[in-house]
Amino acid sequence: MSLTVLYPTLPNTVDQARLDWVLDRALAGREVRLVRRAEDLSQLQGERILFALSLDEAGQNFEYYRMLARLRREPELLEGCTGGLVVDGPGELYTKSTAAELALAMNRAGCALLGRPLVEATGSLRNFRTQAQIGGVDEKTAFRLAVGELVDRLTAWRPLPPVRRVLALH
Repeated sequence: MSLTVLYPTLPNTVDQARLDWVLDRALAGREVRLVRRAEDLSQLQGERILFALSLDEAGQNFEYYRMLARLRREPELLEGCTGGLVVDGPGELYTKSTAAELALAMNRAGCALLGRPLVEATGSLRNFRTQAQIGGVDEKTAFRLAVGELVDRLTAWRPLPPVRRVLALH
């Protein structure tokens, strides 16, 4: 199953180098459609969506804001989609609040989110310390593995068949 990656760019590509590295490894060998600009958000209905977002030191990404505006204005833009999100920031702030607003906008635009749809990376990657210790790896590798696991779950997910008969006892 192909995957559509919504990946708004930052003006300074050095700020997104870590997420570039992680995505290169997590998406290797997969059929991927990459969307980097809000103007290119079209014909997404029924797709598997991974929203990958790098923030700058102020917790912003202006191309992301343009995409967010389209998601909020077009309630059927992601109709029938299944999605997950990755948010990476250079500091310890803004990743969780940005992910929360993005998850709400994706859902309101018609995208169903997987269980545990978010991989969030703060600047220090301190939030991956436990996963790194359990896996016997460093924090950067734990981040990469978490994104890879999200991509695997997203591409393998299949909708449940409809329930035809229900017996209800009261």
